[in-house]
Amino acid sequence: MNFFFSILLLLIGCSTPKTQRSNLPNQTTCPPTNIQIVFYDDQFAYNTNLILKANIKVSFPNINQSVSSTIEIAKMDSLLLSLNAIFGISVGKLFATPTEFIMNNNMENTTYLGSPTSENIKKIAFIELNFKDLISILKTIPTQERTRYYYNKDNHSLEYEDNSIKEILILKGTDTLSQIIRKDLSGKEIFNAQFTKHTKKGKYMFANNIKIDFPQQKGNIIITFSDIKEGELDNIKLTSPMRLTQPKSYKLEKINN
Repeated sequence: MNFFFSILLLLIGCSTPKTQRSNLPNQTTCPPTNIQIVFYDDQFAYNTNLILKANIKVSFPNINQSVSSTIEIAKMDSLLLSLNAIFGISVGKLFATPTEFIMNNNMENTTYLGSPTSENIKKIAFIELNFKDLISILKTIPTQERTRYYYNKDNHSLEYEDNSIKEILILKGTDTLSQIIRKDLSGKEIFNAQFTKHTKKGKYMFANNIKIDFPQQKGNIIITFSDIKEGELDNIKLTSPMRLTQPKSYKLEKINN
């Protein structure tokens, strides 16, 4: 498999599902009555469709490349990502849901089919960023439902914790998400997503620049949007869920655990 397939799998790498903890110390239901958090609306954020034009730069010890892309997101259930190399040459398309991925690799005339499990993804990459994480980050929204975060009085922050991870949201004012920091329970950073250059679209603020640092892997992914189109506002329609088919001339390779 070449670099372009690797970059796609880097973007949909799955981690193990998490179980929410209860009885966390010093927490209150989020948001507390005296803190007005209005940076996103669950129903709008989850149900909106997006078409994004972006440049993706991947920098890891063994990968340092940039590609242009078109990213289509249907609600929270499917994603279609097209990658172009220099001079606009199409190198591949990826379709993904929480349970499957289909990749048409135009450089090899091959279709890859599999489940985005941690075992499959670790054949190519070793990052902890699952399907829902990716769509949430692309939409500039938290990775968990609003009611799962609690208000930490000591740090004046919004936090989520389960049996494996702790997540901290950093806001700019009350309507803009500027950072998501995820750590394991020993305190080591898993990823740090930073959102900058926000634009008001619909009911909340989208980031035009996103940088996701992976300290343990000594790498990062930088996504820079040149165009953001939102469903209702820009009158775009996407079938939910979307699909991607195998071209008849392409050979099929299944990626199994």
